Amino acid sequence: MVQQKFIRDLFWLQLLNWLIKPVWILVLENTVQNRLGEELYGSYFVVFNFSLLFTIIMDMGMNSMITRETASGHNPRLLWKSAFPAKLLLSIAYTACTLLIGWSQHLSTSLLFVVILNQMLLQWILFFRAYLQGAGKGRIDAWFSVLDRVVAIVLCLAWIQGSLFSGKEGLLLFALSQTAGYGFALILISIQVNRLVFRKAAAPVDSGSGTLHMFEVLRSSLGFALLALLMAGFTRIDALMLQLLREDGTYQAGLYARGFRLLDAGLIFPVLMSTLLLPAFTSKTGDKKELTRLAETGGVLMFLMALPAAAIGFAYAGPLMSLLNPESAGKDFEGIPVLAWLMLAYLPMSLVYVYGTLLTAMKRLRLLNVVALLAVGLNIALNLLFIPRFGALGTAWSAGLTQAFFCLNCIWFSRGALEGMPGKYLPAIFILALVCALLAWFLQYLGLAWYVQVAGALGTWSLLLITGKLHPDLHLKQFLSVRDA
Repeated sequence: MVQQKFIRDLFWLQLLNWLIKPVWILVLENTVQNRLGEELYGSYFVVFNFSLLFTIIMDMGMNSMITRETASGHNPRLLWKSAFPAKLLLSIAYTACTLLIGWSQHLSTSLLFVVILNQMLLQWILFFRAYLQGAGKGRIDAWFSVLDRVVAIVLCLAWIQGSLFSGKEGLLLFALSQTAGYGFALILISIQVNRLVFRKAAAPVDSGSGTLHMFEVLRSSLGFALLALLMAGFTRIDALMLQLLREDGTYQAGLYARGFRLLDAGLIFPVLMSTLLLPAFTSKTGDKKELTRLAETGGVLMFLMALPAAAIGFAYAGPLMSLLNPESAGKDFEGIPVLAWLMLAYLPMSLVYVYGTLLTAMKRLRLLNVVALLAVGLNIALNLLFIPRFGALGTAWSAGLTQAFFCLNCIWFSRGALEGMPGKYLPAIFILALVCALLAWFLQYLGLAWYVQVAGALGTWSLLLITGKLHPDLHLKQFLSVRDA
């Protein structure tokens, strides 16, 4: 049954990514920033986020379309025949566009070249992974979701031990280590997709011009492309606006990068879950009851993960920042409130990966694009209002409000595809959260260390879910079991 496979693949994907990616985000990137300093790493963060704004030019929504079409039973070799030349053309267009605009913004040329190359390699890896996801090769896809980071971690650790890892040279070595990781993963995944997907598919029937097919693919992907561009706009434009609106823009971007790092690590779970949800939702669009059950599974799992993470990130931002930046320990560090408010944005951002994915599978792209366009306008307006006075903290406020706006709209418009309004478990979840919050407050009242408070609250959260003692609707074993229709 779809639920059983979804849970198995999700577990495997999450296991590998939680073993590897937190090491990259919270340990290695943090070590690099501590070694290089706020301003120098802030300059990298600006270039990196700038390059992300235009990655949609390389994708144009093709990855989502390939996953959806392959999961629907379309011939992957026929899709490849049309998508491959389009991908090459779009990669060239992305490089030209990003370089020209980057030079006009006086970004570092050498760093910009390497970051663009990294984005190109990553997009080609995601392109091949779309075939694996659509073909239901979840476990193999899981390995390729972390392979590039494993290689980059090994290389970066080697470089950090040397004397060259300082200043602009160190920053460039950090970027080139990622290049090597992406290149190695791309070679291996291209071999595996050819072996596991293309060779097992029937030979495509020649039905006309390849150029015509290419433009058909691009035209059918425009809705996905616009959505990805708009979502990148209200998620990644913050760092660039900090640099443009503040004299100390690179320093403020460095502060924002420290706070965003923990948020980025937390997004591992929802991002990976969405890669499994899209083909699963697509395969059940004709079965409203099964679609509702699958959305219920994804939504509740996401909420149960995101709510405690957001609460802990907000309440214990000071101790968490001290772990990420030991120099801030015991000080009134500017990055602490930035981290706290960014972590509140984690809850709506996570739920978007369920209900936004559902609307994508239902082909409600026009609706999603309208909502995303409104979110972009809201984000820019809030940043213009907050950044000049509050800097990175204002950007964190803007991010939280924008993500909440987009999330609530996705949930509201999902109700038409489901049997009932999403959220019947919310009262029980909030009761559970209240119990755990009161326990954490009591442990704080006893004067226990912050990590004891967190462990106590999370332990209680897990125990009540496993046993179902607080509320029968939140008995985790019963909820995850596969029920007969």
